[in-house]
Amino acid sequence: FGSSRFGRSRFVSIRPPAKMPNRSSKAVLPFTESDTNTAALPLTRSDKTGEEEDEEEDSEDQEASSGDSQTDSALARRVPSEDLEGCESCRRRAALCRSWKFGVGACVLTTLVLLGAAAMLLLPGMQFQPPTWEVKSLVIDRVDLPALSLEGVQPADTTKCPTSDPCGLAQAQGCSRCPQAGMLNDGCVCQPGEGSGEGPKPGSIVMADTSACPLFDKCGTLSGVQCSRCPDTSWVNDGCTCRQPISTNQFFKGLGGFLKLLTGNATSLIKMSMRATVEVRNPNHIGAQTEAGHFRVHYKGAAIGSAVTEPQDIGACGAQQMNVSVAVDGVPASVAMRMMQELLQTTQQLSISVEGQVMARTGFLRVLCRVECDLQVNAAEMPATRFSRRACAYSYDF
Repeated sequence: FGSSRFGRSRFVSIRPPAKMPNRSSKAVLPFTESDTNTAALPLTRSDKTGEEEDEEEDSEDQEASSGDSQTDSALARRVPSEDLEGCESCRRRAALCRSWKFGVGACVLTTLVLLGAAAMLLLPGMQFQPPTWEVKSLVIDRVDLPALSLEGVQPADTTKCPTSDPCGLAQAQGCSRCPQAGMLNDGCVCQPGEGSGEGPKPGSIVMADTSACPLFDKCGTLSGVQCSRCPDTSWVNDGCTCRQPISTNQFFKGLGGFLKLLTGNATSLIKMSMRATVEVRNPNHIGAQTEAGHFRVHYKGAAIGSAVTEPQDIGACGAQQMNVSVAVDGVPASVAMRMMQELLQTTQQLSISVEGQVMARTGFLRVLCRVECDLQVNAAEMPATRFSRRACAYSYDF
Protein backbone atom coordinates (compact mmCIF):
# COMPACT_ATOMS: atom_id res chain seq x y z
CA PHE A 1 0.00 0.00 0.00
CA GLY A 2 1.52 3.27 -1.05
CA SER A 3 0.72 6.91 -1.23
CA SER A 4 1.32 9.38 -4.00
CA ARG A 5 3.00 12.67 -3.93
CA PHE A 6 -0.28 14.47 -3.99
CA GLY A 7 -1.82 12.64 -1.09
CA ARG A 8 -4.12 10.35 -3.01
CA SER A 9 -4.11 6.71 -2.09
CA ARG A 10 -3.68 3.87 -4.55
CA PHE A 11 -2.79 0.22 -4.62
CA VAL A 12 0.63 -0.96 -5.83
CA SER A 13 1.20 -4.57 -6.79
CA ILE A 14 4.48 -6.03 -5.51
CA ARG A 15 6.08 -9.09 -6.98
CA PRO A 16 8.54 -11.18 -4.98
CA PRO A 17 12.08 -10.53 -6.13
CA ALA A 18 14.24 -13.14 -7.66
CA LYS A 19 16.79 -14.93 -5.48
CA MET A 20 19.79 -12.73 -5.02
CA PRO A 21 23.16 -14.18 -6.01
CA ASN A 22 24.95 -12.84 -2.93
CA ARG A 23 24.58 -10.72 0.16
CA SER A 24 25.82 -7.53 -1.51
CA SER A 25 22.92 -7.33 -3.93
CA LYS A 26 20.04 -5.11 -2.82
CA ALA A 27 16.35 -5.70 -3.51
CA VAL A 28 14.47 -2.91 -5.36
CA LEU A 29 10.73 -2.93 -5.51
CA PRO A 30 9.44 -2.05 -9.01
CA PHE A 31 6.47 0.16 -9.47
CA THR A 32 3.61 -0.13 -11.89
CA GLU A 33 3.74 1.57 -15.17
CA SER A 34 1.02 3.97 -14.14
CA ASP A 35 3.18 5.27 -11.38
CA THR A 36 5.68 6.93 -13.65
CA ASN A 37 6.17 9.91 -11.46
CA THR A 38 7.14 7.91 -8.39
CA ALA A 39 10.88 7.20 -7.85
CA ALA A 40 12.05 3.64 -7.07
CA LEU A 41 12.97 3.48 -3.38
CA PRO A 42 15.19 0.68 -1.99
CA LEU A 43 13.81 -1.52 0.75
CA THR A 44 15.36 -1.31 4.19
CA ARG A 45 16.23 -4.38 6.30
CA SER A 46 13.10 -3.82 8.30
CA ASP A 47 11.09 -4.12 5.16
CA LYS A 48 12.53 -7.52 4.19
CA THR A 49 10.34 -10.53 4.46
CA GLY A 50 11.00 -13.48 6.77
CA GLU A 51 12.01 -15.66 3.84
CA GLU A 52 14.78 -13.29 2.85
CA GLU A 53 16.07 -13.20 6.38
CA ASP A 54 16.14 -17.00 6.52
CA GLU A 55 18.10 -17.15 3.28
CA GLU A 56 20.63 -14.68 4.58
CA GLU A 57 21.04 -16.67 7.79
CA ASP A 58 21.55 -19.88 5.79
CA SER A 59 24.23 -18.15 3.75
CA GLU A 60 25.99 -16.94 6.87
CA ASP A 61 25.86 -20.44 8.37
CA GLN A 62 27.41 -21.91 5.22
CA GLU A 63 30.25 -19.39 5.30
CA ALA A 64 30.83 -20.06 9.03
CA SER A 65 30.80 -23.82 8.50
CA SER A 66 33.26 -23.51 5.61
CA GLY A 67 35.56 -21.40 7.81
CA ASP A 68 35.26 -23.91 10.65
CA SER A 69 36.11 -26.79 8.34
CA GLN A 70 39.26 -24.98 7.18
CA THR A 71 40.26 -24.35 10.80
CA ASP A 72 39.58 -27.99 11.72
CA SER A 73 41.74 -29.23 8.84
CA ALA A 74 44.61 -27.00 9.98
CA LEU A 75 44.24 -28.23 13.53
CA ALA A 76 44.12 -31.82 12.34
CA ARG A 77 47.49 -31.32 10.64
CA ARG A 78 49.01 -29.97 13.87
CA VAL A 79 47.48 -32.49 16.35
CA PRO A 80 49.76 -35.53 15.72
CA SER A 81 53.00 -33.66 16.39
CA GLU A 82 51.53 -31.91 19.41
CA ASP A 83 50.23 -35.24 20.80
CA LEU A 84 53.66 -36.84 20.42
CA GLU A 85 55.36 -33.96 22.19
CA GLY A 86 52.76 -34.09 24.95
CA CYS A 87 53.17 -37.86 25.49
CA GLU A 88 56.97 -37.57 25.68
CA SER A 89 56.62 -34.76 28.19
CA CYS A 90 54.21 -36.85 30.26
CA ARG A 91 56.64 -39.77 30.27
CA ARG A 92 59.48 -37.54 31.42
CA ARG A 93 57.34 -36.09 34.17
CA ALA A 94 56.27 -39.61 35.26
CA ALA A 95 59.90 -40.81 35.40
CA LEU A 96 60.93 -37.76 37.42
CA CYS A 97 57.98 -38.32 39.72
CA ARG A 98 58.94 -41.97 40.30
CA SER A 99 62.57 -41.06 41.00
CA TRP A 100 61.47 -38.38 43.41
CA LYS A 101 59.16 -40.77 45.24
CA PHE A 102 61.90 -43.43 45.47
CA GLY A 103 64.38 -40.92 46.86
CA VAL A 104 61.91 -39.65 49.41
CA GLY A 105 61.06 -43.21 50.50
CA ALA A 106 64.74 -44.11 50.89
CA CYS A 107 65.37 -40.98 52.96
CA VAL A 108 62.39 -41.73 55.19
CA LEU A 109 63.47 -45.36 55.71
CA THR A 110 67.06 -44.35 56.53
CA THR A 111 65.82 -41.73 58.96
CA LEU A 112 63.59 -44.25 60.72
CA VAL A 113 66.45 -46.74 61.05
CA LEU A 114 68.78 -44.09 62.46
CA LEU A 115 66.14 -42.87 64.88
CA GLY A 116 65.47 -46.43 66.04
CA ALA A 117 69.18 -47.06 66.58
CA ALA A 118 69.51 -43.79 68.47
CA ALA A 119 66.54 -44.70 70.64
CA MET A 120 68.10 -48.06 71.49
CA LEU A 121 71.39 -46.41 72.39
CA LEU A 122 70.09 -43.36 74.24
CA LEU A 123 66.73 -44.13 75.79
CA PRO A 124 66.93 -45.84 79.20
CA GLY A 125 65.77 -49.43 79.08
CA MET A 126 66.02 -49.62 75.27
CA GLN A 127 69.75 -50.15 74.78
CA PHE A 128 71.33 -53.62 74.89
CA GLN A 129 73.39 -54.37 77.97
CA PRO A 130 76.09 -57.06 78.02
CA PRO A 131 75.20 -60.36 79.70
CA THR A 132 77.22 -61.21 82.78
CA TRP A 133 78.16 -64.46 84.47
CA GLU A 134 79.46 -65.61 87.82
CA VAL A 135 80.90 -68.82 89.27
CA LYS A 136 78.41 -69.71 91.99
CA SER A 137 80.02 -72.90 93.25
CA LEU A 138 83.21 -74.84 92.70
CA VAL A 139 83.67 -78.34 94.12
CA ILE A 140 86.69 -80.65 94.01
CA ASP A 141 85.27 -84.14 94.28
CA ARG A 142 88.55 -85.96 94.72
CA VAL A 143 92.31 -85.73 94.33
CA ASP A 144 93.82 -89.18 93.84
CA LEU A 145 97.63 -89.34 93.93
CA PRO A 146 98.71 -92.78 95.20
CA ALA A 147 102.39 -91.79 95.40
CA LEU A 148 101.58 -89.65 98.44
CA SER A 149 101.07 -92.84 100.44
CA LEU A 150 104.68 -93.94 99.96
CA GLU A 151 106.75 -93.65 103.13
CA GLY A 152 109.85 -91.48 103.23
CA VAL A 153 109.16 -89.54 100.03
CA GLN A 154 110.15 -85.88 100.40
CA PRO A 155 110.11 -82.94 97.99
CA ALA A 156 113.35 -81.93 96.35
CA ASP A 157 114.65 -78.37 96.17
CA THR A 158 114.14 -77.31 92.53
CA THR A 159 114.56 -73.54 92.91
CA LYS A 160 117.60 -73.60 90.62
CA CYS A 161 115.82 -75.52 87.87
CA PRO A 162 114.64 -73.60 84.78
CA THR A 163 110.97 -73.34 83.87
CA SER A 164 111.60 -75.41 80.76
CA ASP A 165 112.73 -78.33 82.94
CA PRO A 166 111.27 -77.68 86.41
CA CYS A 167 112.23 -81.09 87.86
CA GLY A 168 115.62 -81.43 86.23
CA LEU A 169 114.72 -84.55 84.28
CA ALA A 170 115.86 -83.35 80.84
CA GLN A 171 118.51 -80.84 79.83
CA ALA A 172 118.73 -79.42 83.37
CA GLN A 173 119.43 -82.69 85.14
CA GLY A 174 121.20 -82.18 88.45
CA CYS A 175 119.54 -78.86 89.32
CA SER A 176 117.41 -80.39 92.11
CA ARG A 177 118.71 -81.05 95.62
CA CYS A 178 117.52 -83.54 98.23
CA PRO A 179 116.95 -82.37 101.81
CA GLN A 180 119.21 -85.05 103.33
CA ALA A 181 122.46 -86.62 102.30
CA GLY A 182 122.20 -90.18 101.08
CA MET A 183 118.67 -89.73 99.67
CA LEU A 184 118.03 -90.74 96.11
CA ASN A 185 117.20 -87.74 93.91
CA ASP A 186 114.32 -88.48 91.59
CA GLY A 187 113.87 -84.96 90.24
CA CYS A 188 111.07 -83.17 92.05
CA VAL A 189 111.03 -85.67 94.93
CA CYS A 190 113.58 -87.65 96.87
CA GLN A 191 113.32 -91.07 98.44
CA PRO A 192 115.39 -92.76 101.16
CA GLY A 193 118.41 -94.89 100.20
CA GLU A 194 118.12 -98.66 100.42
CA GLY A 195 121.37 -99.38 102.36
CA SER A 196 125.04 -99.61 101.54
CA GLY A 197 126.61 -102.06 99.18
CA GLU A 198 124.02 -101.39 96.48
CA GLY A 199 124.81 -99.53 93.30
CA PRO A 200 123.65 -95.95 92.87
CA LYS A 201 119.99 -95.53 92.04
CA PRO A 202 118.92 -93.80 88.82
CA GLY A 203 118.79 -90.06 89.46
CA SER A 204 121.36 -90.15 92.25
CA ILE A 205 123.54 -87.03 92.45
CA VAL A 206 126.99 -86.69 94.07
CA MET A 207 129.51 -83.87 94.16
CA ALA A 208 132.21 -84.01 91.51
CA ASP A 209 135.94 -83.79 92.17
CA THR A 210 136.86 -80.20 91.15
CA SER A 211 140.37 -80.07 92.61
CA ALA A 212 141.91 -79.77 89.15
CA CYS A 213 139.77 -76.79 88.12
CA PRO A 214 141.18 -73.24 88.09
CA LEU A 215 140.04 -70.58 90.54
CA PHE A 216 138.15 -68.55 87.91
CA ASP A 217 136.22 -71.66 86.76
CA LYS A 218 135.75 -73.98 89.74
CA CYS A 219 133.44 -76.38 87.90
CA GLY A 220 134.98 -76.19 84.45
CA THR A 221 131.76 -74.96 82.87
CA LEU A 222 132.91 -71.50 81.74
CA SER A 223 136.08 -72.46 79.90
CA GLY A 224 134.65 -75.70 78.56
CA VAL A 225 137.55 -77.69 80.02
CA GLN A 226 136.32 -80.86 81.71
CA CYS A 227 138.44 -80.49 84.82
CA SER A 228 135.92 -82.08 87.20
CA ARG A 229 135.90 -85.81 87.75
CA CYS A 230 133.09 -88.31 88.47
CA PRO A 231 133.41 -91.66 90.31
CA ASP A 232 133.18 -93.68 87.08
CA THR A 233 131.91 -93.52 83.52
CA SER A 234 128.36 -94.48 84.53
CA TRP A 235 127.90 -91.00 85.93
CA VAL A 236 126.96 -87.93 83.91
CA ASN A 237 129.33 -85.01 84.52
CA ASP A 238 127.43 -81.74 85.03
CA GLY A 239 130.47 -79.79 86.17
CA CYS A 240 130.20 -79.45 89.91
CA THR A 241 127.99 -82.54 90.28
CA CYS A 242 127.69 -86.01 88.90
CA ARG A 243 124.39 -87.82 88.43
CA GLN A 244 123.04 -91.14 87.38
CA PRO A 245 120.73 -91.01 84.31
CA ILE A 246 117.00 -91.19 85.08
CA SER A 247 113.91 -91.64 82.93
CA THR A 248 110.23 -91.29 83.74
CA ASN A 249 109.83 -95.03 84.01
CA GLN A 250 112.88 -95.32 86.23
CA PHE A 251 111.50 -92.59 88.48
CA PHE A 252 108.25 -94.42 89.09
CA LYS A 253 109.99 -97.78 89.47
CA GLY A 254 112.08 -96.15 92.18
CA LEU A 255 108.94 -95.13 94.06
CA GLY A 256 108.35 -98.58 95.51
CA GLY A 257 106.94 -100.07 92.33
CA PHE A 258 104.36 -97.27 91.98
CA LEU A 259 104.25 -97.63 88.23
CA LYS A 260 103.05 -101.24 88.58
CA LEU A 261 100.01 -100.00 90.49
CA LEU A 262 99.09 -97.88 87.50
CA THR A 263 99.41 -100.72 84.95
CA GLY A 264 102.03 -98.83 83.04
CA ASN A 265 99.81 -95.83 82.21
CA ALA A 266 101.92 -92.76 82.94
CA THR A 267 99.02 -90.42 82.17
CA SER A 268 97.02 -91.67 85.18
CA LEU A 269 99.48 -90.72 87.90
CA ILE A 270 96.98 -88.29 89.36
CA LYS A 271 93.20 -88.20 89.10
CA MET A 272 90.97 -85.36 90.06
CA SER A 273 87.36 -84.44 89.36
CA MET A 274 85.87 -80.97 89.61
CA ARG A 275 82.36 -79.56 89.39
CA ALA A 276 81.42 -75.94 88.86
CA THR A 277 78.13 -74.05 88.61
CA VAL A 278 78.20 -70.90 86.50
CA GLU A 279 75.24 -68.51 86.37
CA VAL A 280 74.70 -66.36 83.26
CA ARG A 281 72.44 -63.31 83.66
CA ASN A 282 70.67 -61.40 80.87
CA PRO A 283 69.67 -57.82 81.89
CA ASN A 284 67.94 -57.01 78.58
CA HIS A 285 64.23 -56.96 77.76
CA ILE A 286 64.71 -59.49 74.97
CA GLY A 287 66.06 -63.02 75.17
CA ALA A 288 69.71 -64.01 74.83
CA GLN A 289 71.48 -67.13 73.62
CA THR A 290 74.80 -68.65 74.63
CA GLU A 291 76.99 -70.72 72.39
CA ALA A 292 78.97 -73.73 73.56
CA GLY A 293 81.20 -72.86 76.51
CA HIS A 294 84.77 -74.06 76.97
CA PHE A 295 86.41 -74.61 80.35
CA ARG A 296 90.00 -75.68 81.04
CA VAL A 297 91.91 -76.60 84.19
CA HIS A 298 95.59 -75.62 84.35
CA TYR A 299 98.40 -76.40 86.70
CA LYS A 300 101.21 -73.85 86.43
CA GLY A 301 100.41 -73.25 82.77
CA ALA A 302 99.97 -76.90 81.79
CA ALA A 303 96.48 -78.02 80.74
CA ILE A 304 95.34 -81.01 82.79
CA GLY A 305 91.58 -81.12 82.04
CA SER A 306 88.82 -79.56 79.95
CA ALA A 307 85.04 -79.54 79.51
CA VAL A 308 82.47 -78.21 77.03
CA THR A 309 78.97 -76.96 77.91
CA GLU A 310 75.89 -77.02 75.70
CA PRO A 311 74.33 -73.86 74.16
CA GLN A 312 71.47 -72.41 76.19
CA ASP A 313 68.66 -69.86 75.86
CA ILE A 314 68.23 -67.17 78.50
CA GLY A 315 64.91 -65.37 78.87
CA ALA A 316 64.45 -61.61 79.03
CA CYS A 317 65.75 -60.17 82.31
CA GLY A 318 66.46 -63.74 83.43
CA ALA A 319 69.31 -66.01 84.46
CA GLN A 320 70.41 -69.52 83.57
CA GLN A 321 72.83 -71.85 85.33
CA MET A 322 75.41 -73.98 83.55
CA ASN A 323 76.81 -77.07 85.25
CA VAL A 324 80.41 -77.84 84.36
CA SER A 325 82.08 -81.18 85.13
CA VAL A 326 85.81 -81.51 84.53
CA ALA A 327 87.63 -84.84 84.80
CA VAL A 328 91.38 -84.51 85.32
CA ASP A 329 92.79 -87.86 84.25
CA GLY A 330 95.29 -87.06 81.53
CA VAL A 331 98.10 -85.48 83.52
CA PRO A 332 101.58 -85.98 82.01
CA ALA A 333 104.17 -87.64 84.22
CA SER A 334 106.32 -84.52 84.54
CA VAL A 335 103.32 -82.43 85.64
CA ALA A 336 102.23 -85.12 88.10
CA MET A 337 105.68 -85.04 89.71
CA ARG A 338 105.44 -81.27 90.15
CA MET A 339 101.97 -81.59 91.66
CA MET A 340 103.21 -84.22 94.07
CA GLN A 341 106.15 -82.01 94.98
CA GLU A 342 103.83 -79.10 95.81
CA LEU A 343 101.57 -81.33 97.88
CA LEU A 344 104.58 -82.52 99.88
CA GLN A 345 105.98 -79.01 100.34
CA THR A 346 102.73 -77.30 101.37
CA THR A 347 101.13 -80.01 103.51
CA GLN A 348 98.82 -81.11 100.72
CA GLN A 349 97.94 -77.69 99.29
CA LEU A 350 97.45 -77.77 95.52
CA SER A 351 97.26 -74.64 93.37
CA ILE A 352 95.25 -74.83 90.15
CA SER A 353 93.53 -72.36 87.83
CA VAL A 354 90.24 -72.66 85.97
CA GLU A 355 89.60 -70.70 82.77
CA GLY A 356 86.33 -70.51 80.91
CA GLN A 357 84.73 -68.59 78.09
CA VAL A 358 81.34 -68.49 76.39
CA MET A 359 79.86 -66.35 73.60
CA ALA A 360 76.52 -64.69 74.44
CA ARG A 361 74.23 -62.99 71.91
CA THR A 362 71.38 -60.57 72.59
CA GLY A 363 69.88 -58.46 69.80
CA PHE A 364 72.70 -56.97 67.75
CA LEU A 365 75.18 -57.41 70.61
CA ARG A 366 77.74 -60.23 70.82
CA VAL A 367 79.75 -60.55 74.02
CA LEU A 368 82.58 -62.98 74.77
CA CYS A 369 82.42 -63.68 78.51
CA ARG A 370 85.64 -64.82 80.18
CA VAL A 371 86.45 -66.00 83.69
CA GLU A 372 89.68 -67.02 85.36
CA CYS A 373 89.69 -68.46 88.87
CA ASP A 374 92.86 -68.88 90.90
CA LEU A 375 92.34 -71.69 93.40
CA GLN A 376 94.29 -73.42 96.14
CA VAL A 377 92.76 -76.71 97.22
CA ASN A 378 93.35 -78.20 100.67
CA ALA A 379 93.68 -81.88 99.74
CA ALA A 380 94.20 -82.90 103.37
CA GLU A 381 90.48 -82.41 104.06
CA MET A 382 89.18 -84.40 101.14
CA PRO A 383 86.52 -85.49 100.37
CA ALA A 384 85.30 -82.18 101.81
CA THR A 385 86.01 -79.24 99.52
CA ARG A 386 87.96 -76.48 101.17
CA PHE A 387 89.74 -73.73 99.31
CA SER A 388 92.66 -72.00 100.98
CA ARG A 389 92.46 -69.39 98.23
CA ARG A 390 89.74 -68.62 95.72
CA ALA A 391 89.74 -65.54 93.47
CA CYS A 392 87.81 -65.17 90.20
CA ALA A 393 88.27 -62.38 87.65
CA TYR A 394 85.74 -61.65 84.89
CA SER A 395 86.21 -59.89 81.57
CA TYR A 396 83.98 -59.13 78.58
CA ASP A 397 85.01 -58.60 74.96
CA PHE A 398 82.60 -56.99 72.48
